[in-house]
Amino acid sequence: MQQIVEDKLYSLKFAAEVLCVTKQTLRNWDVKGTFIAHRTDGNHRRYFGKAILEKLNNNNKLSDTEVK
Repeated sequence: MQQIVEDKLYSLKFAAEVLCVTKQTLRNWDVKGTFIAHRTDGNHRRYFGKAILEKLNNNNKLSDTEVK
């Protein structure tokens, strides 16, 4: 996997693959406001690397808590 740069924007597909969720899940999170996407001029969803990394860290913390 490529290194994630915090200030770079990533595609919906890339974010879904990294977070191990479907593209539709990311769309739903965007609509609900739980994981906001930035929109391009063409209205495509993009995610900052920092947001992806934070979501990964939050998910790992939840998994660690659930295992204990």
